[in-house]
Amino acid sequence: MAVHENHADHVGSEFDGERAAVTAAAEAEPALSFLAYYRRGVYDFGVDRIGDQEERARRDRVRLLGRQFCHLVSRLDRTLAEARTGGLIRVVLHGGSGAAFCDAVVPDAHLFGLVLTPGADEEERTTLTERAAIRSADQSVAALATRLRAIAHLPSANPGGWETAGRTGRLVADGEGDETVTEIRHRGADKLPEGELAFARDSLRRYVRPRDLQFLAFCANSEPVLTFDRLADPVLSPYFQQITVSARRAFYHRLSRELGDVAARINRTAADVVGGLLHRLVLDVEQGAVYYYRLGSCRYLMGVTLDQDEVSTADDRMAELARSFDPVAAGPRG
Repeated sequence: MAVHENHADHVGSEFDGERAAVTAAAEAEPALSFLAYYRRGVYDFGVDRIGDQEERARRDRVRLLGRQFCHLVSRLDRTLAEARTGGLIRVVLHGGSGAAFCDAVVPDAHLFGLVLTPGADEEERTTLTERAAIRSADQSVAALATRLRAIAHLPSANPGGWETAGRTGRLVADGEGDETVTEIRHRGADKLPEGELAFARDSLRRYVRPRDLQFLAFCANSEPVLTFDRLADPVLSPYFQQITVSARRAFYHRLSRELGDVAARINRTAADVVGGLLHRLVLDVEQGAVYYYRLGSCRYLMGVTLDQDEVSTADDRMAELARSFDPVAAGPRG
């Protein structure tokens, strides 16, 4: 389907470079159904494959979702500021029949991209991060955000961590032993079957490590049940120059309680466009990312990486961990 380019009346020639870059990125990435540039939540210009003018109502719904998403990102940015891990630079929403991406460009300006993948529920053998169309579109939006920052003479924020993924000389090594593992069994654990708790405990302990997933939470009914972290590992000390280990751990415990409600609100906002339940949410900050993976039956996982170089690797490991709990976490089944 041919792309449809549009811009708001208030956009002048000063944005010609950005408009050309957005159009080129959309033409080069066929998985993107919609790609647009917003400032302060207001639509400026964009490209879509939604259809002809008779599809105007659907196009308007998508533009409205982009506006709502940009405002949501601004609110989440303020929430995450307490962790002292930098601004929110990329958000990924992965639903039942598509995904949405919102990447920061300059202050108060965002790219919003959308992938609609009918039939995605047939991809039962792949984890969420292995969906080729969605991963490719995510990388394309991130790369475009970097190009637009370059136009503004700003350095890359490395959204998704793809620019530096796999590089040598990492700040954090794998670490040995488990003497720095902090395990907390929260009050909600008493309400769950011991067999389920035992599986969750073994799984989280196996996946938490200093290199990429430094914090993991298994939650039920919007409450943390089990949390594991390696935040006190000595190799992570450079990440705690502005905040103590105990303060950041307490913040992540609170966030794990809130994340279920955040996911529910996003699901209600995006359901009309993306469709189905929210299965994955990525909150990518300047220094790492926070992940939400739905497990079904009012259960979900939260994970955290503090290393921007490991954002994509940590996401892949979260997908593996979620799939081990419940096949639903690997993708919708209809």
